[in-house]
Amino acid sequence: MPDTDHSNEDVPCPAASQGSGSNTRMCLTRRIRTGIYIDAENATWLNEARLATLLNRVRSRGPTGPLRAVGNVLRLGEKSVRRLDEAGFDITQVTSPQKRKNGADIELTIQVLEDLKHHPWMRRVVIASGDTDFAPLFRHLAKQGIEAICVSPQGPLSEAVRSRCKHHWTPSDLTPAPPPPATPPPQCEASEAEQSELRAALQSILAAAEGDLHLSHVGLALRSKILGFDHKRFGPNQLWKLLRLHPDLVRLVEIERNGQKVKAARRPT
Repeated sequence: MPDTDHSNEDVPCPAASQGSGSNTRMCLTRRIRTGIYIDAENATWLNEARLATLLNRVRSRGPTGPLRAVGNVLRLGEKSVRRLDEAGFDITQVTSPQKRKNGADIELTIQVLEDLKHHPWMRRVVIASGDTDFAPLFRHLAKQGIEAICVSPQGPLSEAVRSRCKHHWTPSDLTPAPPPPATPPPQCEASEAEQSELRAALQSILAAAEGDLHLSHVGLALRSKILGFDHKRFGPNQLWKLLRLHPDLVRLVEIERNGQKVKAARRPT
């Protein structure tokens, strides 16, 4: 099901806020908020990059909060706890004699229901878990008209949960795209003879110069010495990059010109 952005929708005022005066005006300016809840021990796949993508995706829909995570801090590890803390999550420590035994699920469900009671403008809930124990919670949210987004891996255990969510995001949905491949350096089309001609021209130009030469003057001088000169034939797409390839002939410096710093060519000492 395609995502629908409701971030700019007004939310009906809760009964306590309805009426006339400033309360009504304040209520009408409220926008949908999204609460994010993480079953931390059951969402170990939510690494730093995926957590950042999750937050960015949710925040693109509007304001967020509360941000809550539940789990056994000792089993989560320092790195996971620090990652959640730096992202702004309130972390609730849950322990039980029988290795968790749904304690985190129950605690997280209670937090969602309490937050809905105290934050009437929270009309969207994101739960990262995939645990089937949350299926009743998603069913309750649907009855209350709360938009539910579940974040979990693909698999049979998450099917019951996914069928009750308006949207379902998987870890692969939250994995940042790899950076585009680096652009290969431009190829030199100039022959050896042309390269030799360029070096001889540069040597002659700088030998005759009285001081530093602005790069525009270098370009004009090269075009006067080499018929049809085009620095792109030698590879670089800018003249200064071409000159940088010949440090034995040219030294690039910055000079003041009309109150601005510009690149210039100087004969090496």
